Amino acid sequence: MDVLTWLIDSTGVDAHWSGYTGEAAVSSEAQVASSAVIEPGVEIGEGSVICAGAVIKRGSRIGRNTIIRENVVIGSDGVTVYRAADGRLLKFPHVGGVSVGDNTEIGANAVIAGGILAATFIGNDVVIGNLCNVGHGAVVEEGVWMSVGSLLGGHTTVHAGATIAMGVSVRDNLVIGAEASLGMGSVVVKNVEPNHSMFGNPAKRMVGLKTGPKR
Repeated sequence: MDVLTWLIDSTGVDAHWSGYTGEAAVSSEAQVASSAVIEPGVEIGEGSVICAGAVIKRGSRIGRNTIIRENVVIGSDGVTVYRAADGRLLKFPHVGGVSVGDNTEIGANAVIAGGILAATFIGNDVVIGNLCNVGHGAVVEEGVWMSVGSLLGGHTTVHAGATIAMGVSVRDNLVIGAEASLGMGSVVVKNVEPNHSMFGNPAKRMVGLKTGPKR
């Protein structure tokens, strides 16, 4: 952590997503509200819409035809504080950035934390509801549907087509299988197999439970 901090401060190293350049640009065909904050080094693809009050931080990439709703924050640091052997409290620098795919929608007041060393990844055709939080280094694959007020811990992977209902909390470092369903208000503390349905606190398998819209 000390070495990485020194590299950032002394040499200006950037280790964001593959192909990152500090000269990343906003497409002339994107719509960006005048009150949105777009830091240098942000890429926004054609046809995307960035609504009022959104904050897109350096090292973030937004694909094409994606909607970022009001007051969304993309690329903020997560909580990564460690105590060194000498007693100092050290914060792990976040240099991974965020990569958001095409045809995706992120709801109002959601937060997508930046990755530490690798990008936080949101795939194509994803829907993330209002007031959701996606932790640093998480991977959300294509077609995932994540409803209002759900929380996804850092470094968790949600595979394609999974559905996360309202108010679900998923612990960090888990794997949610493809086409899995997590029922409303569930607290998920272990990996979920593909096509399994989980419900409760702690979440347990519920055969036949389906959540979210029909695909």
